[in-house]
Amino acid sequence: MSLFTIVKTVMDSNGWPSPVVGVSASQDQNMRQSMALANLALKSTSFKHNWPHLIREHRFDTIGGEGTYDLPDDFHHMVVPSAVDAGQYYQLRGSLTPLQWYRKSLNGGVDWGNGFRVDLSSALGGIGKFLVAPTPGSPMDLVFMYITRNIAYDTGRNPRDAYYEDGDSAAIDEDLVQLGLSWRWRQKKGLDYTAEMAEYSGTMKQRIAQYMGTGELPIGGKFDSMWPLTQGRIPDVIGV
Repeated sequence: MSLFTIVKTVMDSNGWPSPVVGVSASQDQNMRQSMALANLALKSTSFKHNWPHLIREHRFDTIGGEGTYDLPDDFHHMVVPSAVDAGQYYQLRGSLTPLQWYRKSLNGGVDWGNGFRVDLSSALGGIGKFLVAPTPGSPMDLVFMYITRNIAYDTGRNPRDAYYEDGDSAAIDEDLVQLGLSWRWRQKKGLDYTAEMAEYSGTMKQRIAQYMGTGELPIGGKFDSMWPLTQGRIPDVIGV
């Protein structure tokens, strides 16, 4: 479903008298407003939950004596907890609060092993920093999951951070964008939008529950086939 299809569907369903023939390049005030609201609906819905469609993995090796590393160019926010030293099967503590980070940077450790902090204040051109403390003395194989800011695609399936052209499509479920546009458009036009907003909210909650639902919990036998994340060691007893 493209931007054009979403806007046309919303206009038709709300009884807009003029036919939709174009959106992104249109000089019609309603089309310009609709495109702005479609982008608002896309961004608001995309970053409201950690949608599986937007989760990306970032893996990199640290350098001995270096504690600051660039975040991915398309980084929006971390999926936590997900930062792991894959070489030691060890979960990093974080993102640390400013006070925790200050103590850890000074002391090299508090009550846990390696920790990290995501520093977006240092972002230049959209690239922030991933800080590791204590500073690695030897290479570490670090992995974390994050939500990409590339929430749309052009007609060639190249990622984009918003709708720009009529043929662009969303990375998330596009019916959610359509529902989000519908209530926002009605609100701007001074129409009652409570039913449309309730449908949007209810559908989004149902969808995220479906995507993020947990698996079955076996009643008997071994309860977990995966080792837990530990302080750099394999436990003798599962759950320790």
